[in-house]
This record gives sequence, structure tokens and C-alpha cells, in this order.
Amino acid sequence: MITFIVRHISSLSILIPAIAAFVRFRKLDESYLPFLVFIWAGMLNEAVSITLSYTIRNNILSNNIWFLLEFSLILWQFHRWQLFDRNKKLFYGIIILLSTIWTVDNFFIESIFKRFCSYFIIASSYTIVLTSISMINRLIVQEKEIVWKNVSFIICGGFLLFYSINILTESFYKYGFKAFPGLSSGVFEILRRINIITNLIYFVAILWMPTKRKFILQS
Repeated sequence: MITFIVRHISSLSILIPAIAAFVRFRKLDESYLPFLVFIWAGMLNEAVSITLSYTIRNNILSNNIWFLLEFSLILWQFHRWQLFDRNKKLFYGIIILLSTIWTVDNFFIESIFKRFCSYFIIASSYTIVLTSISMINRLIVQEKEIVWKNVSFIICGGFLLFYSINILTESFYKYGFKAFPGLSSGVFEILRRINIITNLIYFVAILWMPTKRKFILQS
């Protein structure tokens, strides 16, 4: 019963930052648009996943598509933060490499309809963790104000927390815990709780996001 409740709270917790983003959208700085789209798309994916799990009992396809979209939106956000301005080749290289991994994982190693793309999940999560650390390091060096009040720092902290655990969870599931289903389910329960915390972090970040700059025309 507790597992059932946590699972649904974890899924529905995305509504908290999604509603906040909807309410504040017109006032927010456009540099955070990819992150806002990421939140709304995540909410839509949760709705689709829940619906499919109760109707056809299979939401694997929708989630495999979401994993690629999720990564693309997050990478786009880092691009908007100008993390790759000094190395455009790295940005496009990451896109090509991860798109290739997603394709091979879903169509050659596994079936996009039958199994989650674990290799892509691990690779994309690892990439998000590394880019988050790079962004945090840049903010610590560049920011003159208290860094933990910086919205980009808060968002990267959320990324770092969730996707670090995601790497461990998916790795355990793929390589170590198939023979111990009870242990595997326990690890996924930890990820669900982390997902709730992460969505609350996103909620705080959206509340603290700067508004659009007002330009005054000189006469």
C-alpha cells in the first residue's frame, strides 16, 4: 500500500512545478524556456504513462520516446546557458553520440516496445551529471552573489541529485539485481522518493526565476 502511494505521489509531484511554471510563464526570462518545456513535457509523459499502464498495461514505448526528449530538452537548456559557447563541436558531438546510442539501444539491442533503453538512460544520465557539475563550477567561479540563490545552480542541483541516483538505479537493474527482484524494487523506491524531492527543488527554482527585462526606449 505504501509503495502504491509513493509511486503515485512521485508521478503526480511533477504537477507542483508544472502549475507554477504555467502561472508565472509570461513573466519569466526566456533563457529558462527549455527547462519550462522540460517540466511540461514531463507532466504530459506522466499522464500518458499512467493512462497506458491502466489501459493496455504497457507504457514502455512512451517512456523510451520520453527519455530521448528529456535529454534533448536538458541539453538545450545548457546550451541556452551558454555552457557550450566555447566548444560548439562538443555540443553537436554529444547530440550525435547520444542519438546513436538511443537508436542502437532501442532498435538493435532491445525492442523499443518491450524493454526500456537502459544503456541510453545510463549514458544520458551520466552526461547530464557531468554537464551539471561543469555548470555549477562555472557559477561558483563567476557569480559574485551567494551561489545557492542562483536559479541555474538550484536547477543543476536538482539534475545532479536525480540523475546520479538514476545512474545507480539503472545500473543495478541492468547488471546486478535481476536475480533479486525485492532488492531491485527497493532501489526504485528510493528513486521515486528522490523524484519527489527533485520536483520540489524545481518548484523552488521556478518561484525564484528572474522575470523578463524591461527595456526603456530613449527619446
